[in-house]
Amino acid sequence: MRPALLIMALSLSLCAQEAPASPSPRTSASHSHAAQALHLTDTQKTQIKALRAKHKDALQAKHSALREARQTLVSAMKDPKSSQADLRRLHTQVSDMHFDLMWERRSLRQEVLALLTPEQREKAAELREQMRERVREHTRRALSGVEPVG
Repeated sequence: MRPALLIMALSLSLCAQEAPASPSPRTSASHSHAAQALHLTDTQKTQIKALRAKHKDALQAKHSALREARQTLVSAMKDPKSSQADLRRLHTQVSDMHFDLMWERRSLRQEVLALLTPEQREKAAELREQMRERVREHTRRALSGVEPVG
């Protein structure tokens, strides 16, 4: 899944998005919406902010390394001189880096979920599913050539 789609997923790190250097207005709005929907306490908001800060550098570094590795793979794919062994090595490298980024995001998500009450975790799961459905619908429309509504 593309990073832009992942960023759209429940931003309070419930889907463990990378922490941008300075949150975009869209990301900040998503955080605010999720915090309101989950009825987070001020303490929870502070704790979540601290967790995001704790993971920020690792997430950014892993995302940047993955992006560079993907670019290297794409360049190698375009080069007719690239051997199957070279492409396999580069593909494995990209795959491993993608897993490392996914693992870091998962770690952040697990830490955030541990701060939530059972009711908040249930609501967060509902919000994640709603976001996934919006992404699926957007993808269906894009693939079918139908213009999005709104």
